[in-house]
Amino acid sequence: MASPHEHLEHAEHSAHLHDPFDKRVAVSVAIVAAVLAGISMLGHRKHNEVLELQGHSNRLQTEASIIQTKANIDHTHATDQWGFYQAKNIRKHMYTVDLGLMDVVAKDPARAKEAEDLRKKMQGQVEEYRKELPEMMDQAKALTAAGEKKQAEVIKKQEEAGEKLNESHHSHHQADRLDYAHLGAEIGIVLCSLALLTKRRVFWFTGVVAAVLAIGVTVSAFLIPHESHPTHPTLETNQAH
Repeated sequence: MASPHEHLEHAEHSAHLHDPFDKRVAVSVAIVAAVLAGISMLGHRKHNEVLELQGHSNRLQTEASIIQTKANIDHTHATDQWGFYQAKNIRKHMYTVDLGLMDVVAKDPARAKEAEDLRKKMQGQVEEYRKELPEMMDQAKALTAAGEKKQAEVIKKQEEAGEKLNESHHSHHQADRLDYAHLGAEIGIVLCSLALLTKRRVFWFTGVVAAVLAIGVTVSAFLIPHESHPTHPTLETNQAH
């Protein structure tokens, strides 16, 4: 496939001909070649834009996957911490109940010292739990909040990735139109070149029409509505409670 520069050189060579028809066709070839160069530049930029947007989308999905893993770890730690908290809380209630029972059950005077030692031990354990449990609850809440925060970041990253992917779809449709326009301009140059060789106006007119259509398709590429395409997240977004 000849480059726009080669078409321009061919048009300049043909312009030296004395036939007015040849001159008109040569000018047409030069104009269509310039149009082809412009469409080619737009097409290359649009294809590069598609690749760039897809790269951004993949990067955001990767970041979301990493954050999702960290969120799952936080949720697991939070679940473990809540379980540990509940176990100690149950033990605290058991010791509290046992202390209450010691006040109402019959006491053996011969074992009063043993009972008092047991009471002190149980009371000490209850006090220890009273100090530990609020700290354990705070830790569990902090881990839960950290997991939820990361989960929100995952959703945000996935939404951004979906937006980039939608933009890449839109740019891809535009690039397809520009490829068709590029082909139309190429056909226009070929037909105008045939007009120079055969001296038949039908080739010239058809070539000019093909170039005009190529310009129309180029304009239509930038008028394509930006539609939202459904995305299918690949990450699990279920939060652990």
